[in-house]
Amino acid sequence: MTRWVESPPHIDETRMRHITDRHLVDSLDLTLPGLETVARAADDTDRALREWRAYRASGAAPSPVADIRRWVQRRRSRPSAPPADDALRSARVVRHVFGIRGGRVGFLEAAEVLLNEDVDFVDSSRGRSSFYGFHYLYWMRPLLEAYALTGDARYAARYGELFSQWYDARDQVIGDWPGLDVVWYSLGLRARSGMYNQAISLLSAEPAFTDEQWRRTMKSLLGGARWAAEEHVTFRNGNWQLVSVCELAHVASLYPEFAEHGTWNEVARRRIEDHLELDFYADGCHYERSPSYHTMCMEALHVAALSADPEQWPLADHPRLRAAHAWLADMAHPAGWLPHLQDSHLVRPAEMLLIGHHLYGVPEWKWLVERWMDPDHIVDRLDWLGPRPDGTDPVEFFLNAPSIEPSGRSELLRPSGYAMLRQGWAVDDLTAVVNAGPYIGHELEPHSHHAALDFVISGWGEALAWEAGGPPSYDDPGYYTWYQAGRGHNSVVLDGEPNSSERNTVVDSFWTLGGNSPRHQRHGVDVVAGRHDAFVRRHRRRMVFVRSDPAYWLVVDDFGDEPVESTWTIHGRSPWNDDGRRRFVSEAAPGLVVVPVDRPSGVEHGTGPARLPASQVALASDGEGDGERDLALRTRRSRPDEYGTIHGLHLSYECARLRTVLVPFGYQAPEVEAEATGGELLVVRIAGAVDEFGSGHWTRAYADGRVELARWDLDPEEPEPETRQGGETMPAIGGRGLCAWWCRTGDGVLTAELVTDRHATVTVDPPLGDPGGGQIVVNGVVVGEAAAGPSRITLPSAGTWSVQIEWQGTHG
Repeated sequence: MTRWVESPPHIDETRMRHITDRHLVDSLDLTLPGLETVARAADDTDRALREWRAYRASGAAPSPVADIRRWVQRRRSRPSAPPADDALRSARVVRHVFGIRGGRVGFLEAAEVLLNEDVDFVDSSRGRSSFYGFHYLYWMRPLLEAYALTGDARYAARYGELFSQWYDARDQVIGDWPGLDVVWYSLGLRARSGMYNQAISLLSAEPAFTDEQWRRTMKSLLGGARWAAEEHVTFRNGNWQLVSVCELAHVASLYPEFAEHGTWNEVARRRIEDHLELDFYADGCHYERSPSYHTMCMEALHVAALSADPEQWPLADHPRLRAAHAWLADMAHPAGWLPHLQDSHLVRPAEMLLIGHHLYGVPEWKWLVERWMDPDHIVDRLDWLGPRPDGTDPVEFFLNAPSIEPSGRSELLRPSGYAMLRQGWAVDDLTAVVNAGPYIGHELEPHSHHAALDFVISGWGEALAWEAGGPPSYDDPGYYTWYQAGRGHNSVVLDGEPNSSERNTVVDSFWTLGGNSPRHQRHGVDVVAGRHDAFVRRHRRRMVFVRSDPAYWLVVDDFGDEPVESTWTIHGRSPWNDDGRRRFVSEAAPGLVVVPVDRPSGVEHGTGPARLPASQVALASDGEGDGERDLALRTRRSRPDEYGTIHGLHLSYECARLRTVLVPFGYQAPEVEAEATGGELLVVRIAGAVDEFGSGHWTRAYADGRVELARWDLDPEEPEPETRQGGETMPAIGGRGLCAWWCRTGDGVLTAELVTDRHATVTVDPPLGDPGGGQIVVNGVVVGEAAAGPSRITLPSAGTWSVQIEWQGTHG
């Protein structure tokens, strides 16, 4: 019995697959204003269709979102418009589909290839998944682009010829996925519909695009819309249905002359609202937790929102659509990309946030867009859009809008299961993303990977600890054994296959301490602790990010009381060198020093492919002078992220707990030592500082006498002692209701951040020798005078509180 991937086949031969010219005319609502000449010719099928085409060519009909014709008209009035090859990306698809190697292939070169390429539409040897993607027909788009920019009718004629060849062959196309039609399925129909919309807008007035080709295009649009409306009568998770109904909404708004457009719009509206309610997490991430599929769904939602009548359906006002943009900003690296988590490529979110700013005017998104895009490219992308919902010009609105730097604070995106740990937004700042979410199913194959509590680390605009990410094709022979497997991730694996679907990943605690004000953003620690049950033994991982310079990470993996065989893996951009002191150092900078605290029983090295990110902001290596730096940055921004090699370090263990220190470096590997001192205590010695870790604390003593401390996972009902326990130089903070705290001392000033779960009175006991008499400041408000000994401070409610105590006489 066939298992259908979507609904059982419902392809109507006369209403969908083989629509006649007469049926096409009969599908129209001839009372629509603008179709008067069509109505008068209704009894003459051929004449009626020619009149309809004339109406579509007149400019009176609605235009598609991102109309290429409108874009060409606007860019002709802009002397600073970037080269068209920088703005158009479809040539890359032609290179991939037809295996073009070497040389420059822009949109014109790609169109020239298509002028002479013999295309076999029924040859399924391209690969099981690739064959379906081939029938999206994206690779034909350079012909439309070449025609739009040159007016050369050869490109229009060839587009029409290839489309008709496909139309004639489509009934003979058979794919290798059981229960999934190559032509009549959600993704294929959605992709081709977007192409048809551009062709109708661009070629309706071009004689080289014949009447027969134009009518076949309209029949394909009509049949596809009917299929989608009948396919999506009930909600189904995942990107397939969402992008399909978004395009259905687009078609309904573009072709009001189709009598069924109201029904299509109603089906699309219901399903889109269903997806925004149930297929996006509260933090804005799409259900499948893949940045690529998140942006794919956002692109579809943009089309639906920008084509909808805001008076009838204010889709852009839905809070989840706004949150979907915010999620991209929350997850972005300062250098302008999101890591390729799950089945994903590297996502550059600037253009998504540019459209988000177009819709919502969020100042922080403008700041990021201007950081990651050249000014002329910003204008060029806005030229693809029509007027904003309030009627204002998109370019003028953007240029006149305010801009604010986003918060650089670390964040747990608990609903989607990601922790973003960051120092700030400078290109040299360090970041880490921890995957602490579920394994998500899919209609065909899940896009989730078989790794949990894995992480990626970046700094200096480069990847430092990286992972396999998504494959170049789902037909790649390493898809299951490398890209999706735990071995391709920075994780720990045990023997046996993981039970990913029931791994039950949970974040037990998350703290970001010390970065509550811009002044102290690069001070303090982040802690994320979680667990999962993918293996026979429960795996707990705690990752501590010391943000204060010298910054680094401590990773603690725990498998319970009994030893177990495991393999701990990390991947970098260069090979790992063993320096003979049980440290593994990246061969090239920027890189990492990996310091295993517990002795591994074996060491293995390996390699594998992965996309590698290119910074979207200027780097120190970009050369001397503004001219060299601008050229280097523009060149890097114009290139796609390419696949390269990542180098794996696989450490074997036979113990229950693994502790690993990861120290980043920009130019030269630093000296670092780590040793266990009994129980859960660990001491790390690094340039200018000695750190001590326990299960719930971090203490740093700087060489110049300053100290920094943090406590987390405190029991608010059983406060720590309110008097100093750690020596004369160490302050103490305690009190009922206190959940976590961080403080930093030096020059007679104590700066602290306290987290409470209630109205609380806490005691701050400064280092010995600090006189009283100075001010106590809470959240910028002076609340009292510091005592000579411990000071009691009342915090009015649950929250995070900034406290500063400066003792009298310590500053001139």
